[in-house]
Amino acid sequence: MIDIRDLSKTYSGNIHALKNVNLHLSGGIIGLVGQNGAGKTTLMRIIASLLNPTQGAVMVGGYSVQSESDRAKIRDMIGYLPQANGFYAELTVEQNLDYFALLKKMDDSLNRANMINAVLDAVRLESVRKRPVRTLSGGMKRRLGIAITLLNQPKILILDEPTVGLDPEERQRFRQLLSELGQGRLILLSSHILEDIQQIADKMVIIHQGAVIFDGDLPTLTQQMQATSIEDAYLQLLAVS
Repeated sequence: MIDIRDLSKTYSGNIHALKNVNLHLSGGIIGLVGQNGAGKTTLMRIIASLLNPTQGAVMVGGYSVQSESDRAKIRDMIGYLPQANGFYAELTVEQNLDYFALLKKMDDSLNRANMINAVLDAVRLESVRKRPVRTLSGGMKRRLGIAITLLNQPKILILDEPTVGLDPEERQRFRQLLSELGQGRLILLSSHILEDIQQIADKMVIIHQGAVIFDGDLPTLTQQMQATSIEDAYLQLLAVS
């Protein structure tokens, strides 16, 4: 579903955010792991067609992120949740969803109302639909973010550090939600919380200083590093990279 070949991104000042990345992502929940500044957000923004690569090719569902005519088709396929929420705090949950649905060109009011009902049910926010967003907990706000990404029924979800700042109970609820949403979708989930990745991811991609240093399932990582836990394997891999 996502093919990345020889991808590099260099920012002004000769800052190499990504270096010769090659990946094939076909489905399931994929954990994208790396230290702050490793290049995770840059990679996600390029896949979401929000940022142009310096070199290389990225194909999403057969469409190129570098083609202006393909970008609209890619964005129809993707739901992207950045780290920072872009909600209107004084509007209700329902009003925020209605606003973002209109931005996604869902002009038919009946279809829009039906989809809002569906995504509220999917993320279990039906009971708070009339509440202003400013009154929601951190976990509820992240679930609202997921609801917004689901409005266009995307085949791919790209989620940038979605569990940051959540307490353990909220994180557990969020992991359960992602497990349910992963059926029949590709979910690319970045996190520095290895527990989240370990519990729900089908495979893991580790980025270090802009380069992919591991791409595979979690048991393979522990076997490769002869480690007893994912945390130990990860730290050992960083140490030798």
